[in-house]
Amino acid sequence: MTRPADAPYHITYEQFEASIRSDTPAFRSVLDGMLADGWRTPGGSTEPFRPPIRWTCANRSTEFHLHAWEPLSALLRGYDLFGDRRYFAHALDVAHDWMSQHQDHLLALPRTEALDRAQARTGGMAWYDMAVGLRAYRLAYIADVVGRDPRYPPAVSERLMASLIFHMDLLAREDFFVGHTNHGLYQALGQMAAALRFGTLPGFAAHIRQSEARLRAMLERSFFPSGVHREHSPGYHYMILGTLLGARHEGMLPDDMDELLARAEEALGWMVDHDGALAPIGDTDPTPRRAALQTLGRLTNPHALNLLSDARYGDRPPDGCRAYQDAGMVFVRHGGSYLAQIAGFHSRTHKHADHLSFVWSEAGEEILIDPGRFGYIGRTEIGSDLHRNGHWYSDPRRIYVEKTRAHNCVEIDGRDYPRTRVKPFGSALVAASRQDELYVTSSETVHFRRVRHRRDLILRPGDFLLVLDWLYDRSGEKHDFKQWFQIGPRWERGHDEHGAAFAGPSASALWVADLLEPSPPVCRRGETEPEMSGWRSDAAESLVPATSLHFAKEGERASFATLFLTRRGAPSAATRANATLSAGRFAWRDDRGNRAVLVRRRERETRASLG
Repeated sequence: MTRPADAPYHITYEQFEASIRSDTPAFRSVLDGMLADGWRTPGGSTEPFRPPIRWTCANRSTEFHLHAWEPLSALLRGYDLFGDRRYFAHALDVAHDWMSQHQDHLLALPRTEALDRAQARTGGMAWYDMAVGLRAYRLAYIADVVGRDPRYPPAVSERLMASLIFHMDLLAREDFFVGHTNHGLYQALGQMAAALRFGTLPGFAAHIRQSEARLRAMLERSFFPSGVHREHSPGYHYMILGTLLGARHEGMLPDDMDELLARAEEALGWMVDHDGALAPIGDTDPTPRRAALQTLGRLTNPHALNLLSDARYGDRPPDGCRAYQDAGMVFVRHGGSYLAQIAGFHSRTHKHADHLSFVWSEAGEEILIDPGRFGYIGRTEIGSDLHRNGHWYSDPRRIYVEKTRAHNCVEIDGRDYPRTRVKPFGSALVAASRQDELYVTSSETVHFRRVRHRRDLILRPGDFLLVLDWLYDRSGEKHDFKQWFQIGPRWERGHDEHGAAFAGPSASALWVADLLEPSPPVCRRGETEPEMSGWRSDAAESLVPATSLHFAKEGERASFATLFLTRRGAPSAATRANATLSAGRFAWRDDRGNRAVLVRRRERETRASLG
């Protein structure tokens, strides 16, 4: 992949994106397909991509990617690799079309008024904060190539530079910079990349200094000291880390950030299951995430490298448990067993109403799942009930995947856990450890200011998972408690008089029962009425049926001891527990005979053993 000798000199296109798969043999055919047919969106549809372009879309995510010029990024990378002028010419045509529709009218106004109008974002996503940051460095690359190539008339270069300077002036505004989310990171990186490219021109040195300060502050603010990204999502942790590794590769990060990136890589290794899929918590799509070769080449952690390369590189990660206390996340990997729990609430950003939820798989087969991300479609009206309850997007399918009952959570009185107008509780993780053959995690928080909730997860890899939930309203008010679980789509329900039996792939079996009050749970699959229930987003803008089940109890307090057994079983009358589930013997029968887990809590930490 060498450039032709007659290709004009230019600075290499920056590669701090994890999304461009330019290392694949099919990359050039993808680019040719884009020229012929259009751009394939994250949702899987193909959008026409030849001027005049329809920049406004019903799908908010698609519109954002368009205005950030994400499709151009692939074309520019292709031009950088192959020197094929078709790719650059098409990107330049699209850039001119965007400026004609969204910027020329602003450049005719006094500068302050024009910047104010852009910042007000009255015309959709054209001047969305993160889109401006990402578009700026792509625009800078285009302007650089045109400025170095005498075949373009000066007017073309002047128009591009006028657009770029406007972008830089907008990014420089402190009240336009979004420093409390990952948007600010992309604003700072875009500002820095563009400024470094034209650093000798008047005004650009100030942009370099400002973006450097912003970037350092963003890195310190975006990650916990443990290395976990703060936005409740392994998907965003992966995306941000991939971006930062690319930025480091381009020489855009200070050397003293290497230690933080190393901790973030180590955390990423725990967030990936045996099949290379990220733990689908928060806004994370539940699909295998094989990293592009350029990303793999920048990873230094051998375990993350091994999992993301399908074991082609790096070292197989060891069995064990890793608790990130500051983030409120814990991961268990043992043999073919994988468990990930989120017990943190730090902000509304990418946080679902999923307090203390978790996912679990055995031998590569998902058992307890998360509903996924689905996508950011539609906007709720500010001041509406949905908006007040923390739902920013109005599509019913997006609303569903954010709800408490769509996760492995306890729902109280049919309400979602609030994510706005409440103080985030931070980390609710109490303890997590390996105890002989068992892994035990403990978490505790207070819901709706009054309902105390303690959850213990007790896992014996390849065998069972016991979920202990104890809830108590100290005011004495009675509630309707529902303990919800989401079963993977490939499991089919059978009949069982004491719980729920499921048949899975490869003749595998699953038995589910509350050992305290054995009775079949309520099961729903693929329902839309009277409300959505039993769905999983398997990819962006897609839902497939899955089984949602719940056990229900009423009162000012409730106790659940739900067993997930990877074989057929039956409850045992030998189960005994105190009111708070801090001590007990939880028993059942299966093909191994009479079995039990003994539990005792000391100084907040739960100890468990096989009985």
